[in-house]
Amino acid sequence: MWWLWSTGLSKAIYDHHLSSIIQVTPANFENQINKIRQTTHYVNVVQFYKQSGVVLTRWVAAVDCEEYEALCAKQNIKEYPSFVIYPPMPMPPIFVTEANTTLLQKKAARELHSNVIEVHKDNHRTFLAENPSVPKVLYFSDKKGVPTLYKALSVAFENKLLFAIIRNSETELVDQYRVKSFPTLLLVKASEKKPIPYKGALNYKEIFAFFNIYSEVFVPGGGSSLDSSATKPWMTSPFPELTAQSAKDLCLDHLGFCVILVSGQQPIGDVAKQFEALKSSYDKKNDKLKMPFSFMWLDRQKEPAWAELFSSTDKDSVVLLNPGKRKRYMAHEDEFTESAISKSIEKVLAGDGSFKRLGDKLPEFVPRANENI
Repeated sequence: MWWLWSTGLSKAIYDHHLSSIIQVTPANFENQINKIRQTTHYVNVVQFYKQSGVVLTRWVAAVDCEEYEALCAKQNIKEYPSFVIYPPMPMPPIFVTEANTTLLQKKAARELHSNVIEVHKDNHRTFLAENPSVPKVLYFSDKKGVPTLYKALSVAFENKLLFAIIRNSETELVDQYRVKSFPTLLLVKASEKKPIPYKGALNYKEIFAFFNIYSEVFVPGGGSSLDSSATKPWMTSPFPELTAQSAKDLCLDHLGFCVILVSGQQPIGDVAKQFEALKSSYDKKNDKLKMPFSFMWLDRQKEPAWAELFSSTDKDSVVLLNPGKRKRYMAHEDEFTESAISKSIEKVLAGDGSFKRLGDKLPEFVPRANENI
């Protein structure tokens, strides 16, 4: 991640011709600020100053408002010095008038994009297996949240490395990787028998240099952590829920049949175990079947349109849905057991299923905000 940090310096001690500080002008404002906001995940922080500006030695972009008064007016600058945090579009600029480095860093850090995903025992194998040619970075932490430095690295190596954070509470993974202290940074490569530990100082420059070797040499093209199925709980759940978020991955974009338990509540106990066993069994068989089967459940109370489609508004049911061009479904008429549902599946495979034709368009799912599935 690239932040354009600004410095407020008086004319007496600041000459931009002799400085490495980026001087933003009307000529380069579009490329330095607006274009970056529109095309990247980077955060820009710029100070707009006049001759009385204060010194902030760690910041590297500035606009001289005595020389470029019109530019400062266009940016709605009314006090000096003023700081403006420019997050990626479409978020609006954030104005700060207090010349406090720590405050500015905290405010800017809140706007940082992150490609870091949470990895735990349930999605660990999925995370490692996808994009096998792309090295994976594992950050073991005993703290809450994701460090700003690690977020920044995940953006800097977007499309080159995949980044994960693993909490110290994930004891199985901590033991598996023989982590003895926190934080610990490991780089995992498919061609290496053991993870490669990072042993240097925990600062951006040195960690970037270490990872840069592997990203440039081994991963032309690469991928993004956010493209991983490990970021989608329904892809690693033993019996996932069918929702607006998961529908395409689980059912609608797949060739084959979706075996759906339509239920008034999340399946637990024996029913859940029966379907988990079915899913595990057919996951192994599907490569050999012309029409594969996937397994999921649907909340008939939260998805009334789907419940009505399957005539299940007031009862639980199991249906076998083909969401392809000729949309149709078959209702399972027996017990909700692994053996009974397997018989219904065998009927479909043998061409003996009794199907109900559906229209060209399936119901919409009810959107759910910030819900783990």
